Amino acid sequence: MKKIKNFVGAILLLSVFAFTSILVNTNNPITVQAASNPADAPTDWAFDASSVELHDAILLQYPAVDLNKDGFISINEAGAKTGEIILREKNISGTLNGIEYFVNIVFIDLVQNNISGSIPDGIGNITKLEDLRMANNKISGSIPTSIGNLTSLKTIWLGKNKLTGTIPQEIGNLSNLERLDLSSNQLSGAIPETIGNLNKLLDLFLNSNKLSGELPDTLQNLTVIGQFTVSANQLSGSIPVWFEKWEKVNTIFMSSNYFSGEVPGAIGNMPKLFQITLNNNRLTGVSKDVANSTTLKYMPLDYNNITSLPQEVYDLIVEAYAPNTSLVRLSNQTSTLEASIIGMTENDYGFEAYSAYEQFPNYGMSFNYTLVLPDGAEHNINPRLENGKLIIDGADLIQAGSYTLIAHGTGGFLDPVTYTTYFTLDAKPEVDDSDSNINEQLVEDGGVTHISELPETGLNNSEIIIFGGIIVCIGIFVILTKNKKV
Repeated sequence: MKKIKNFVGAILLLSVFAFTSILVNTNNPITVQAASNPADAPTDWAFDASSVELHDAILLQYPAVDLNKDGFISINEAGAKTGEIILREKNISGTLNGIEYFVNIVFIDLVQNNISGSIPDGIGNITKLEDLRMANNKISGSIPTSIGNLTSLKTIWLGKNKLTGTIPQEIGNLSNLERLDLSSNQLSGAIPETIGNLNKLLDLFLNSNKLSGELPDTLQNLTVIGQFTVSANQLSGSIPVWFEKWEKVNTIFMSSNYFSGEVPGAIGNMPKLFQITLNNNRLTGVSKDVANSTTLKYMPLDYNNITSLPQEVYDLIVEAYAPNTSLVRLSNQTSTLEASIIGMTENDYGFEAYSAYEQFPNYGMSFNYTLVLPDGAEHNINPRLENGKLIIDGADLIQAGSYTLIAHGTGGFLDPVTYTTYFTLDAKPEVDDSDSNINEQLVEDGGVTHISELPETGLNNSEIIIFGGIIVCIGIFVILTKNKKV
């Protein structure tokens, strides 16, 4: 019996300790089970049934907010709360409805919960708010335009939610904003030009959305920006020359978009740029002036249409950064080209060769070529370079249809590179002898088989055999009939 009492006492002691830890330590996860009953709530209760869990989490974490000690937070009590609401990683579900009544709060942190629903329009009433952090939830709907009223805001973290619609123009009113994270949502449309008004902005994260259009020129006004991330969108246009006005930026992420043209020499004039990711776009070249950079350490360019690399940029890799060969990655370039017939014999086919085929061997790289035929068969081939053209022997092109030429380069101080070219060939020209269409017929002459020419009959071999068989049957029938009469 004594052992049982000791065991029960230990259990009670541990329970008290655990409950105390929940109240004291704001970083410990809690699972809120709604204790409030909205039906019993005062008429001026700040929350509704969809946000009872948020109400009880606030009440549990900040019991002093309940001035009337009735177990409910009224609108007036919410408005009297100052300072902060920090409920990070507390397993809170439900909606945000009611949070807008905390009009004197300066810091809200609800990161990594299970909060759903939309951001209330009334959030624009919390005009003293300096820090809004609600990333890693399930918040949906659009960003309310009233967010433009929160001119004291320095930080917005709304990444990794389910936000839709466009980025409101009113966000450009937040003149004190230093960090804006809207990444990993489903936002669409263009980047608002008004973001260029945020001249205190240090970090901008818009990656992993569905944003389209070109980068607005007004972004050049973000003169103190340090990190700029727009990867994994549907943005297009050229890499802006005005990037060189960003004298404090160290990181630019622009991969997985539709940017085209040449990587501008302005990149080489950026005094603190450490890395710029441009892979998986539609870029076609690199300016030699990129080599002027003294800080650039990483610039992946794989999955583009780049077919050459200036000697100056290559020298930058070798002389300044070898043996680090990851400064520039060029692997997996793709294009679609139409092959043309080369030579009077019409046996060889060729097209304009990538400059890389001649240039990169000078950098210590060698190429192996694989030709994928229309039927899917693969052959290793040895094309030749002549006058800027890559010539493929006609003997290797034995089928009509779509071909894929894969050139894989290795060696030197560049990462391995793969160039993939798609081209289509029609059937090779045949001799036109329409005036004397012929069929071939085998004729026995003294034991020697000859090929003679007969006029085209319009019948194929099987039809001729059937027709001949019918004639033979008719002949036999006629003979038998005559014999019967005799």
